[in-house]
Formats: sequence, C-alpha cells, structure tokens
Amino acid sequence: MNTNLCRLLYEGLLKRPAEQGALEYWAMMIKSGWSHEKVLAAFLDSNEFKERNKGSELLFVPPGHFYSPIVDTNTVGSLFDDLSKREITSISLRKEDQVEMWLKFMPHFLK
Repeated sequence: MNTNLCRLLYEGLLKRPAEQGALEYWAMMIKSGWSHEKVLAAFLDSNEFKERNKGSELLFVPPGHFYSPIVDTNTVGSLFDDLSKREITSISLRKEDQVEMWLKFMPHFLK
C-alpha cells in the first residue's frame, strides 16, 4: 500500500517513475509514523516538484489549511463523526448519495 502511494506520487506529481530506493525510503517514513498528508506535503515542497512547475500558478499551502485542496483526514474524520451523531434532514451523508450529487454538479465545474 505505501509503496503504491509513493509510486503514484512520483508518477502523478514528478511525472517520472520512482527508483526502488526512493520507494523504500518513503514507505519506511510512512511506517515510522509519517502521515500520507505529510509525505504528500514533502513531495509538493520538493525542489524537483517546484522546478517542474516553475511559472505555474500553483500555490502551496499545507494540508488542512483553509486554502489547501488537501484535506486533513483527522479533521474530516472528527467532523464526520460529529455529523453522524446528529439528525440532519434533507442532507444524506451516505457515500453513494454524495457521489451521485458530485456527478450531478461536475459538469458545472468543467465549463
């Protein structure tokens, strides 16, 4: 699982395959306690990523920050736990309903 995540980060963010030693290094960092968010932040803050995206309008903010597209999973989990204890009418928290709504509104974001 951890090496797959790292492989995806290399291919998706750095646009290249990862060396075996690098995969092992990042898997070890996760095993030693680094969160997936912290590893992602390290990739986004790397010189290689910054050089590759030089001149783009990419603004880096840490996971969980108001402007970050990367959510802090602990915060989301606690918010969801809190919401699941409440009775909320007309809003479904079921994953299937959320995906259906997302698909419904997706065309409006792709214009």
